[in-house]
Amino acid sequence: PILPHDSTLYIDKTMTIRLRKYKENHIPSQVQTYTYIFEDKKEYPTIFLTAPDKLWWGDSIGILYDSAGKTNAYNNVEIPVSIEYMRNNKREFYENAGCSLRGSYSRELPQKEFDIDFRNTYAKSSLQYNLYGRKSGEYNKFMLRNGGQDWWTTSIRDNIAATLAKEIGIDYQAFSPTRVYINGQYWGHYTIQENSGDEYVTSNYGLDKDDFSIVGIYGNPLHGNSQKFNEMMRNIENTDFAIDSIFNKFIQFFDNNQLKLYTALQIFIGNREFPGNNVKLWYDNDGRLPFRFILYDTDLAQASFWDYHYNSFDYLLSPEKMNWSNPPTSTLLWRKLFSNISWKHSFLLSLSDELNNHLSPDNHIRIIDSLTSIVENEMQDHRKRWPMITSDWNHEVQRLREFATVRQDIVRQQSIERFGLGGICSVSVAVHPPYASGTIKVSKSIATSQMQQAVFFQDVPLPLSITEHPQWKFLHWRIGDSIFSTDKNVIMLPDTVSMNIIAEFVQDSTTMGNAIPIVINEIMYKAADSKDMKDWIELTNYGNESY
Repeated sequence: PILPHDSTLYIDKTMTIRLRKYKENHIPSQVQTYTYIFEDKKEYPTIFLTAPDKLWWGDSIGILYDSAGKTNAYNNVEIPVSIEYMRNNKREFYENAGCSLRGSYSRELPQKEFDIDFRNTYAKSSLQYNLYGRKSGEYNKFMLRNGGQDWWTTSIRDNIAATLAKEIGIDYQAFSPTRVYINGQYWGHYTIQENSGDEYVTSNYGLDKDDFSIVGIYGNPLHGNSQKFNEMMRNIENTDFAIDSIFNKFIQFFDNNQLKLYTALQIFIGNREFPGNNVKLWYDNDGRLPFRFILYDTDLAQASFWDYHYNSFDYLLSPEKMNWSNPPTSTLLWRKLFSNISWKHSFLLSLSDELNNHLSPDNHIRIIDSLTSIVENEMQDHRKRWPMITSDWNHEVQRLREFATVRQDIVRQQSIERFGLGGICSVSVAVHPPYASGTIKVSKSIATSQMQQAVFFQDVPLPLSITEHPQWKFLHWRIGDSIFSTDKNVIMLPDTVSMNIIAEFVQDSTTMGNAIPIVINEIMYKAADSKDMKDWIELTNYGNESY
């Protein structure tokens, strides 16, 4: 409708209004879009996408048209949209951008996924806003993901895996939960997600687009060229990696620590598409930076449609194709890696460290509960909007918790069986005397001066190290009364179900000076009135003299 300039428009329900100014003998103004929401979730992050109805639902060009056996989901059309982002009842940004459907399987779902691209064609070539609260606050594009193949169950599996990857320290896609409206209609829960293509590297590592390449596991170039990767893979096929000197030259291509952690996480989450699908890595074209994998699209993981015992090793290390996810070309790299005994041991040690820490049940469940608390109320509205999702969301989230509870032990047992290990070894460490001051490190799982325990694999070399503190001198390592080393740094081979390791110290008289070996052992402060214990402290003298 055309309204006089002094008109009043009354709004009493959620809707989107597009306004344009007209004046005789003047060019019309840019279209301005305003969405008004009359709902009780104004604090929740919300994206409003607005375009003429025919671009969404028109039978000839509408990207969401799907009726009477005809769909436009595969037409690969980008439409111009206005995009508004609100959180905490405040409009954070308003821009014009391009919107297109994305994904493969997700195009079959009633709720589609979208790519949002910022181009000069529409207005600005980039979005100046920190969507994820990390690093760069400038983006050329982002995705609106619906959970992909996890859409029917929880929609958060990929987000959980991304959070684990972030804590472990490997490349992952940042994300932010949101709700989406299309032309004022509620369209359900999504996650704003970082693109895993060229923009990932430019925004996270500050490289120009011409300076790096991204390649799929089959050697297909996704950005730049794949010549360097393909040449490397051709060379390794007939190379004996059991020879350390040959292997050591090869492994320099990779960020080896990141490679081990990426592999450990994919095995732990039981990703059914690994290693044959949704696997990519990037590298600097000049060879200054090593190859690094990017974790993405892990919807078919964490027991999404299968039980908790999925054995990733079986598929990853099989020379034969077992199903669509592990053709021999995709498994070649890992089969070669595990043929080197040193790398295998190093991997198993890294796996142990992560199972003791980031991949422990407590930490995994903490992440699940944290994400659940953010989206659980939104999921009620989401499932009303998409009633064909009949699974019980709370039940599916509980399955995730159960997976997190048992997966640590399952992966340990699968590792033992795959590599013929003797079992697990529960290692506890402590300093002696107990008041001595020194820090013990057991691989990356323990760094303490107090009694602490962690689980490692038998038959896998385990590094121990000690850091002396002032006034204390390290003497030796012992198990029971048996001294096994006087070196501060030592590698031992666990061969029993448990080991109690003691780092023995003695007071260093050369640095003691006038220090008195008295410590505060206990404090009572403000005891309950019924106890009438007053305030007090208990001192313990660990020396040989009285004071």
